[in-house]
Amino acid sequence: MLKLEQLAALVVAAGLAIVSYLLFFSWAGGGGYERRQRSTDRALLSSPVESSGRFSEMTELKARHVP
Repeated sequence: MLKLEQLAALVVAAGLAIVSYLLFFSWAGGGGYERRQRSTDRALLSSPVESSGRFSEMTELKARHVP
């Protein structure tokens, strides 16, 4: 009888593990590194003074641009 209880516990644990795995990846959006899109850097979207308290390198590079 003990073997039957152990087998039942193993089946239940495996079933719960599979369901948890599937729910985790479905709620997380699935996909891996290959499916990710590059997000726009939020530091570049905000003004340089707000993000670091001084002008960023991007602003300095734009100021040096010679037509």
